[in-house]
Amino acid sequence: MELDVENAGTWFTWKDSRVCLRVCPSSKLQEFKRAAGNKVINEVVFEPKTHVAQKLVSEKIENEELFSKLLWDYVIVGWEGFTVKGVEFPCTAENKLLAVRNDPKFSSFVTNSLQKLNEVEEAGEVAALKN
Repeated sequence: MELDVENAGTWFTWKDSRVCLRVCPSSKLQEFKRAAGNKVINEVVFEPKTHVAQKLVSEKIENEELFSKLLWDYVIVGWEGFTVKGVEFPCTAENKLLAVRNDPKFSSFVTNSLQKLNEVEEAGEVAALKN
């Protein structure tokens, strides 16, 4: 099986533009969480019906803004043909975050495309394991 260590991304067509997306691997996701001040919270909760204590582990990201910027900058590799009021809208980390936050249709398109891309990658992994 050929590894995609570059993870260069896949191009999708959106309206009259193109967007290059890639799935974020868990190692990168953890890196972004650490950079944004991820805190692991351990709690013990007593269940009154069963009289059993359960340990709950959750995460809290201190700097959500930085986490979002790192994540969207990674998964949106690039775009072509984006304009705002007739002026080219360059593909920068700030503009990626702005586009995802302010254009719900674009945000849905990116989320759905990433989900499809992830499903395709998972299917390829399963097929490779079967061979």
